[in-house]
Amino acid sequence: MEIFLHSDVPVGSGLGASSTMTVALVGAANSLKHSTLTEYELSEMAYHIEREEVGIKGGKQDHYAATFGVLTTLNFTRKRR
Repeated sequence: MEIFLHSDVPVGSGLGASSTMTVALVGAANSLKHSTLTEYELSEMAYHIEREEVGIKGGKQDHYAATFGVLTTLNFTRKRR
């Protein structure tokens, strides 16, 4: 499979375009595999890919907003290691 992505949104614009694109790609792969990721798992996987694998800096809020739609409150807690 080959996927070509193009966006006119400038890098670093703060619009969450890269996070939305990552969520969409993970969601498409999830559907193709007939997998049953929850919305939370989809958000976390997209975050992991973009932030940890690719190395794009940022938080989780864009991935969750792209997955769940309009949100009014996001509460994140730091996991203790």
